[in-house]
Amino acid sequence: RVANLLVSRVMLLLLFCQSRNIYWVLEQPGGTIMHHHPRFTQVLKSLKGCIRRQWTWMGMFGGSSSKATRLWSNHKLVHKLYRKLDRSCVRSSADVSRVGVNSSGKRTVSGGPDLKDTQAYPEDFGHAVASAYLSVKQHNNVALPYVDLTLDDGWADAQLQEALRKLAT
Repeated sequence: RVANLLVSRVMLLLLFCQSRNIYWVLEQPGGTIMHHHPRFTQVLKSLKGCIRRQWTWMGMFGGSSSKATRLWSNHKLVHKLYRKLDRSCVRSSADVSRVGVNSSGKRTVSGGPDLKDTQAYPEDFGHAVASAYLSVKQHNNVALPYVDLTLDDGWADAQLQEALRKLAT
């Protein structure tokens, strides 16, 4: 339930950024299902033609595991973040997942003790994002395409009153 609330709020933030001509990049683990959320698909449809998608690997930025990563952006700068996985360059063999077989003989996968460590962005990823952004701003300061951002409903699922109350305190 909290995850759905957060997806709705993030989608509103992306729409706000688009309306203010702000470039954005949304990062999710490779196995995410976030893009199937109704608000995510609604926003992708409303920004049709503006969204760029890119896969990359956090291990190629110095991360503790290979970690497949999906990126979405409203600008082609996201393509500068692509890295092809070269397992010989991944610096660690972190124990991020455990594969097993349950009593029914079905294969299972669960998080290992080092999984939480993969949540932090590698420093080199931050540098790559900053470099991509600065490169674009320096050479291509073009306004984002106009998109009609009329909201068809009150977005009750984002619980905006609660969010505003928290911001006010």
